[in-house]
Amino acid sequence: LRIRNDLIPDAGAGAVRGWRGARPPRTTLVGREEDADHLARLITHQQVTVLTGPGGVGKSRLALAVAETAGPQFSRGVAVAQLGLLPREDGDCDRTFPLALQSVTDLLDDGQLRMATQRTLLVLDNTEHLPRTTTLLVEHLLNSRPDVHVIVTTRCPPVLAAASIWEVMPLSNEAAVELLCQRLPSNSLALELADAPGQLAGLCQELDGIPRLIEFAAHRLRIAPLSALMSTGSSVELLCALDFL
Repeated sequence: LRIRNDLIPDAGAGAVRGWRGARPPRTTLVGREEDADHLARLITHQQVTVLTGPGGVGKSRLALAVAETAGPQFSRGVAVAQLGLLPREDGDCDRTFPLALQSVTDLLDDGQLRMATQRTLLVLDNTEHLPRTTTLLVEHLLNSRPDVHVIVTTRCPPVLAAASIWEVMPLSNEAAVELLCQRLPSNSLALELADAPGQLAGLCQELDGIPRLIEFAAHRLRIAPLSALMSTGSSVELLCALDFL
């Protein structure tokens, strides 16, 4: 008897009947609560929803949070396909489309009897390097799997007439500061930096409210003082100081 661990809900996805693929991180979602609630309602009615925005803005994090919230509405659970692991398209989709289709088929065909009244929520994550493949894949799913609702994350939306497009914006400065403080490596450091709210806000503003950069800055503060990061003269210099470039 082989037990599939990917179908066993964990504490975070406890209300979801089946979860296949990458799970939501156990960190708190900051500054996106209203977006997540709205999208969770939207995807239960809209069959294809595309989350778009610049790299590092938090599309994948938001998509997984939405899937976790809306998952109980889908009787066959949630499947997450990380298409960022596939090679980039090179002129045509002859090579990438079969790979993407196989990745999704492996997740959706879990050996259970499928009924038309049962729905699955599928997340296609990190698809910006596969625009034509993603379009073909979603159109194939719409034709062959009417029980599947799809969330796509990408920097550039694919051409999908039936899709609802949601642009994920950078965090407000207030939310960015909250995220930075939550991600700091120790409570003592958080208390120390609490005395410099202006510098924290300035750092987050310099990082354009991009969550990935803010989390990286919080990690960098393990070994570099805040004053060292804020002594740089431009966003590019700051990213270099963070070892991001």
